[in-house]
Amino acid sequence: IEKIQSEIIKTKYIPLLHFIDENENEVDTAFRLISERKAVGVIFLGGSPSLKTDRLKEIDVPCVFSTMSAEGLNLNNVSSVCIDDKEAAETAVDYLFEMGHRKIAILGGQLLDTDSIYKRYKGALESYHKHGFEFNEALFIQSKFTYEDAYAAVNNSLQSGKNKYSAIFAMSDVMAIGAAKAIFDNGLSVPGDISIIGFDGIEATKYYHPTLATVKQPSCEIAMASVELLIQNIEYDMVSQNIILGTELIKGHSIHSLLADELLNKK
Repeated sequence: IEKIQSEIIKTKYIPLLHFIDENENEVDTAFRLISERKAVGVIFLGGSPSLKTDRLKEIDVPCVFSTMSAEGLNLNNVSSVCIDDKEAAETAVDYLFEMGHRKIAILGGQLLDTDSIYKRYKGALESYHKHGFEFNEALFIQSKFTYEDAYAAVNNSLQSGKNKYSAIFAMSDVMAIGAAKAIFDNGLSVPGDISIIGFDGIEATKYYHPTLATVKQPSCEIAMASVELLIQNIEYDMVSQNIILGTELIKGHSIHSLLADELLNKK
């Protein structure tokens, strides 16, 4: 958000920041801002606006999905800058399998077809299948993308005593940190008892103890490209473009190698 604002300030335009709850309709909010505050363009950061295609068609200013894909919408007024969420999630879960984990829980948001949450879920499942395992749906732990909700969801999972797992793939670093706190508060350790890998690569992962394994998004590049696309489409003809950027696996210290344990036991 800060990078998006700073990039817009460099131009002749003024950034209008508006926060909404994740249950609100972001497209309806965009309509209101265009009407009331004369917005000449909209950057959607997060959310699931792609599920509201019919309503998006009616927006007469350029829009950019930042961190989400607009591919397949075929709307001239909508572009996107994102990562390949499915591939990135698959990479994260692949790493857990490579470290010997087999019962891997997925901590994520509400599953809505085509959005980034669903794509990360499908990527995790793809990793399961690739390694010859079927995912037990009971290992999907649903939570909002907050510390509090992730903590409560994982705490409930651990307290129930059902469906034990040795690792968690969290769909955001914030979720991962909330989950780690729940693990500690249940008398367990990270990564000794349960390993965790997050998603996003936020600054806090480097200072958390243990340092959090994560899939790092190129947040600055996404912000800069989102603003550049939006300005282009405001000042010239609206042409839909979909830019996909790469991610980086940060291994951190929050994952325990079960394979190393097996080798030690054999010795």
